[in-house]
Amino acid sequence: MASLQHGFEEPGDVQDIRLVVDTIPTLAWSARPDGSAEFFNQRWLDYAGLSPDQVQGWGWTVAVHPDDLNDLVDYWRRVVASGQPGEIEGRLRRFDGVYRWFLFRATPSLDENGRVVKWYGTNTDVEERKRAEQVLAVQNTRLQLLLQLTKRVTSNLELREVLRSISANVRNVMHADAAGVAFYDEVSDKSRIYAVDFPDAKGFVKEEIVVTPGLAFKRAWVTSKPVIITANNPEELGPEIYELVVAEA
Repeated sequence: MASLQHGFEEPGDVQDIRLVVDTIPTLAWSARPDGSAEFFNQRWLDYAGLSPDQVQGWGWTVAVHPDDLNDLVDYWRRVVASGQPGEIEGRLRRFDGVYRWFLFRATPSLDENGRVVKWYGTNTDVEERKRAEQVLAVQNTRLQLLLQLTKRVTSNLELREVLRSISANVRNVMHADAAGVAFYDEVSDKSRIYAVDFPDAKGFVKEEIVVTPGLAFKRAWVTSKPVIITANNPEELGPEIYELVVAEA
């Protein structure tokens, strides 16, 4: 099968097998005993937008997501060394530059002495499953946060302590440096930091500080929706908060 990719003639029955391999609804490949690739079916080549020559040996790794490459190659080398079947998940780049998650499976073909003479493998698209798992993980995280907050509220009736606990839980879930609760007074246009959880604070951001809220805070107040800012902008943060952030940096 590999020889056809280099332009040699093959018998009709081999061509029929090649046609089946090229049209099966999965990305299929084979490799030499040392793990270097020697054949990819047409569906694999079309998906990655690569030629047979480009994917030979270890050339196929150009289609693997950079963040997954080392783990995937290291795992594949361990599988080859073991001579046992293996599977791992990683992202492959489509011809248009989009990465999708795939399940990489490999199975050895053995001779009569039990030695590996060839590896056969498939790459199965699992993108939708990975997305569903991510959604489920977010839902579980939110549920855990809700349960933790409920426990805190029902076990402590002192408002500040409750809000401190809530801030700590939110900070942990969000993997943030700090979290807090502020009360806003529209008449004075001032906001008071009532509870804060900031383990690595230098002491500048603390409870009972009264500040002028910035534009981001007011947008959140008016719309009752989250607001995300990506820069320490004095107008967005508010002048006092900006100075506090700079001092804590």
